[in-house]
Amino acid sequence: MKYFALLTKLGENLLAQATALGTKIELTHMAVGDGGGKLPTPDTNQTKLVKEQRRAAINTLFIDEQNKNQIVAEQIIPEKDGGWWIREIGLFDKDGNLVAVANCPETYKPQLAEGSGRTQSIRMVLIVSHTESVTLKIDPSVVLATREFVDSSVQKGIEEHEKSRKHPDASTTVKGFVQLADTLSADNTKAITPKLATEINQRATNAQTTANTANTNATNANNNANGRVPSTRKVNNKPLSTDINLTASDVGAYDKSESDNRFQPKGNYLPSGYSYSKSESDNKYQQKGNYAPAGDYATNAALNNGLALKFDKTNISQTAGSSTVHVMSQDAATKYFQPKGDYLKVGDHGIGTKVGFYDVAALTPENPFGGTGATKMVSPPHNTAYQASIYWTQGGNLRLAGFTISPGGTKSAVSEFYSTTNAKTDHNGQLNVSSIAGLSDCKVGIPLPWPQATAPVGYLVCNGQSFNKAAYPLLAQAYPSGVLPDLRSEFIRGLDAGRNVDIGRAVLSAQSDTIQNITGSFKIHRAIVDSFSGAFSSGGDANRGNSTSGDDVGKIVNFNTSDSVRTSTETRPRNIAFLYIVRAA
Repeated sequence: MKYFALLTKLGENLLAQATALGTKIELTHMAVGDGGGKLPTPDTNQTKLVKEQRRAAINTLFIDEQNKNQIVAEQIIPEKDGGWWIREIGLFDKDGNLVAVANCPETYKPQLAEGSGRTQSIRMVLIVSHTESVTLKIDPSVVLATREFVDSSVQKGIEEHEKSRKHPDASTTVKGFVQLADTLSADNTKAITPKLATEINQRATNAQTTANTANTNATNANNNANGRVPSTRKVNNKPLSTDINLTASDVGAYDKSESDNRFQPKGNYLPSGYSYSKSESDNKYQQKGNYAPAGDYATNAALNNGLALKFDKTNISQTAGSSTVHVMSQDAATKYFQPKGDYLKVGDHGIGTKVGFYDVAALTPENPFGGTGATKMVSPPHNTAYQASIYWTQGGNLRLAGFTISPGGTKSAVSEFYSTTNAKTDHNGQLNVSSIAGLSDCKVGIPLPWPQATAPVGYLVCNGQSFNKAAYPLLAQAYPSGVLPDLRSEFIRGLDAGRNVDIGRAVLSAQSDTIQNITGSFKIHRAIVDSFSGAFSSGGDANRGNSTSGDDVGKIVNFNTSDSVRTSTETRPRNIAFLYIVRAA
């Protein structure tokens, strides 16, 4: 038999002692192990498992109903425990003694964290001669129940409860179960609930209130009937059986239309003694409805004919033209005509005027720059031979291209004009003055490779030299230290900036040359090396000090990379030399 369980010698002695003394063995725990990696054979001399993995309280302990000499012990291993194989089982008493041991088919108990967790049930069956010597008791607070155990316990409880509730129905003469009802019905075999009792009481209260209201209404009706008006009575010959609507004629009064025709409106009348008779009124006033259209009057024929020639707004023109029946509005005249005195005068440095100084009135078209007060001395530019215009004012204001000269303020202003004679040009031939030095297509501070041995005008060589930050403010923004980097015989490398290839570097930091490490080793003993290649070469023979034979000779092997590649005093790639320069601005 490959798989079996047996009592250990310690377990047999404990059971025999309990039987002889009338005491009991209290089995409390079960353990499982992996047998040290292989299936073990249970041994009566064992006092522990070969390799225990888990020990916990017994889940179920009972006597088999089919065989009264068999004790069944069961333990449940939850999903969270595992990660090992189960090949052996041990049963322990409350003192930790190994009472029984068994092996079982190999099974792997996974952990839930491994992605395939499951609940594992382990059961051991022992055959003993005196089951009464074993305490069949477990602690329900420390065990994990299986679904089968729970279902069995629930079914057993249901059966017990079913037996306890089979009682006869109650009647007026016999005790028993009574069914409750919470709605009114004609069934007299059920008892009412407190809810139904409350509802019945509320219905009775509502009925009493309704009866009281009806009684009060009946009393009031009787009292009112004693002083009622007979049904034959009428108002203004209209029966009382319907609603009565009275008109003005019903009470002998005028309605509104009659009143309007009979009476003068309040306040609209003549004082006593100042009225006209009908004939006087007809001769004095225009009859109602017989009047001329609004805006015209009853006039003689000459006036009516003259009104046909009247002049209205349609004859006012807003534009210039050749009409002989229209006039121009003030707005149009202002737009189309030169104001009085606002025109080019002959001889006032107009067309054909010679260059010179003239007194010019303020705020006139002759003064192209405007101004207020006093007179001006003007020398307007005549042709390209003249580079400036001169304006002079006394006591007034003068505005020149954004400059204002006023009394008590600046006495003169100079507006500079640049040309190729007084300003530098860039490589495109455009003027390049100091105010636009930074607005170039070459940013100040960028190292530029220059194909000449010396720097051009306006540039400095990147040779580690210091520069005047006041003279070159834009260059000082790029190099706040006032010192240019020395880029002679140097390669420029991109800043790491978080790529983690060239870690720990700052802008403008220098780095020495290096080479990746080359390592290797070999050992030769009693061997002949007869050929070399690449960087390896022979260094001759090397005799061993304790040599006893002629062939016990070592070899010297040299390693030199110059035998196969170009070498120098530094490590570098192929390159072309340029002179690094920067703009000086």
